[in-house]
Amino acid sequence: MQVFNEINARKIANEYNVFEGFFDSPIFSCVLVFTIVIQVIIMETVIADFFELRSLCWEEWVGSVGIGLASLPIGFATKVVLKGIEGKKKATKVQPV
Repeated sequence: MQVFNEINARKIANEYNVFEGFFDSPIFSCVLVFTIVIQVIIMETVIADFFELRSLCWEEWVGSVGIGLASLPIGFATKVVLKGIEGKKKATKVQPV
């Protein structure tokens, strides 16, 4: 889920398309690849014993990726709702006399 959080965090404020210019930053691409590789190494090697983890079966990997993917539309919906709330607050703001 960390990978999808990194993707969601690419755009803030009034920017909605988190995939716009996705591969324009080689540093961001390297960070994503590094995050994925480290997470797999930690989960699927003897390092997991150090963290007291167990390996995941393929169904658990698919479930984990699915839950992470769900964060993308949730992040989009959150931005849309917050923008709507912010717009209503500005529209109803009373000016002092």
